[in-house]
Amino acid sequence: MRYFARGFNAGNMYTHGYYQKWFWWLLAATGLLLFLHIGAAPVYILDEAKNAQCAREMWHAGNWVVPTFNGELRTDKPALHYWFMGAAFTLFGDGEWQARFFSVIMGMGTILLTFLFVRKFSNATHGFFAALALALSTHFLFEFRLAVPDPYLIAFTALGLFSGLAYVQSKKIGWLLLAAASLALATLAKGPVALGLPGISILIYVILRRQWWVLTDWRLLLAGLLYAGIAAPWYWAVHQATNGAFTNGFFWNTTLAASAAKWKATADHSSLPYLLY
Repeated sequence: MRYFARGFNAGNMYTHGYYQKWFWWLLAATGLLLFLHIGAAPVYILDEAKNAQCAREMWHAGNWVVPTFNGELRTDKPALHYWFMGAAFTLFGDGEWQARFFSVIMGMGTILLTFLFVRKFSNATHGFFAALALALSTHFLFEFRLAVPDPYLIAFTALGLFSGLAYVQSKKIGWLLLAAASLALATLAKGPVALGLPGISILIYVILRRQWWVLTDWRLLLAGLLYAGIAAPWYWAVHQATNGAFTNGFFWNTTLAASAAKWKATADHSSLPYLLY
């Protein structure tokens, strides 16, 4: 018991080195679990089927702007995961495991990011157990084996949140720009939710920590320009190519209307709808 307690002592560098070595074994084991029989199960889940087929159609057509499903415009999701799937098809051929390949890479990347950032701002022991908790989450292992946009959203949102925290603590512009770029990629994965939820989280952290300087930092303008420079071009291109049909379908029907429906459903079944939503 005494040895176990020493493992959580921030001054015990030997123990931190011990857990740092074990992390790489953890990452390898997680990668093995994620990659194991990744192509054995057919693409049968509806979300997977639609996303994988849409990526296949874009890949075959050589059109990386307009997403289509069965030849018709698909407005459900932005294009980032289609691009990654198309890259996998180009590298490895067309198939189930190819469509899921970069989802696994995103999962391993998320675990690696968790360890590295917790180690940076705490220590390797805490980083190991944070990564272990993530790797032992059943839904994590399930989600990062699917050909859907969520693995990309999670990975880039995590990088954006970690980088935003690093910026607040260090005041270095590099972290701020990395956060902006990461959240822009997350926005290309699943839309404005990628900016809203992390932004609210960082704002709450700033308020609780009373880091008021963040709210008046002029470098936020540079971050905003970088974010727009990465996220906006594709949205503008698909808007132009579809005469606004994608914009209307995605932002109104898929994002706003669907969110309003979920909000109403939650309100109908709960006395605390806003908190639960």
